[in-house]
Amino acid sequence: MYLLTNQYIMKNSFLFLVTVLFLNVTYAQETDETDDIFADNYEVFSDSTSNYAIDKNIIKTNLSSIIFRNYSLHYERVITKRFSLSLSYRMMPKGALPLKKSILSFIEDDEVDNDIEDIINESKISGSAITFEPRFYIGKKGYGRGFYFAPYYRHSSFKFDNVGFSYESDDGFDRKIFIDGKINANSGGLMVGAQWDLGKGFVLDWWILGGHIGSSSGKLNGTSDIPLSSEEQQAIRESIESIEFSDMIKEITVDSNGVDVELDMPWYGVRAFGVSVGYRF
Repeated sequence: MYLLTNQYIMKNSFLFLVTVLFLNVTYAQETDETDDIFADNYEVFSDSTSNYAIDKNIIKTNLSSIIFRNYSLHYERVITKRFSLSLSYRMMPKGALPLKKSILSFIEDDEVDNDIEDIINESKISGSAITFEPRFYIGKKGYGRGFYFAPYYRHSSFKFDNVGFSYESDDGFDRKIFIDGKINANSGGLMVGAQWDLGKGFVLDWWILGGHIGSSSGKLNGTSDIPLSSEEQQAIRESIESIEFSDMIKEITVDSNGVDVELDMPWYGVRAFGVSVGYRF
């Protein structure tokens, strides 16, 4: 479900990313000659507002991600005029699936049955991510200012709850078994952005566009409150196999006590149009 949303955004954003990369490379080539004048003067470099030999640390938070129930803290350390290192932590408290209306509208109407719609509407998700990000500033100002390229590594973890699958019991009633579990993902990517000083120590960081790709694995399990017959076990298996996202499933194990679902799938993500504010010290 979360993967499907990321695939939709990435497909519509790829062309824009290529355009931004081309423009930034062109800009870097035009400013290299000016930058070389200051390249060896990092420890004494200053301008009318700040002394960047001292103000090497930046703490930031992403304001735009709050609307998606994501709260983050970023620390960036300026190493040289062209280079910095950044480490960030993001968390999402338990709640409904983000962009669930967009997910439903992305799937064609004739493909959305009641089970899929119920899963998307009823499921709960929480998660966290740690991102390590070297940054390469290409503008003539540097020291954590101007346009940058940022290759990055991200470890993500998501917990799913209340994922319900319908099946018909032996007594003819429609029942549901609810499963929950965790998915871990590791991915690498590239982002293009720009950062400016706002004055009095404050900074603005604009994530223009980026994306990452990797792999993920996880396990979901559910326990039945009554013993399941062989017919009910088969009905649960068929219900899980019939969902739109069944290609993410590596293995399904069903017995009289419940069900285990093992996941193994590619992982895609987008960092697009984010805005962070912070303080330099």
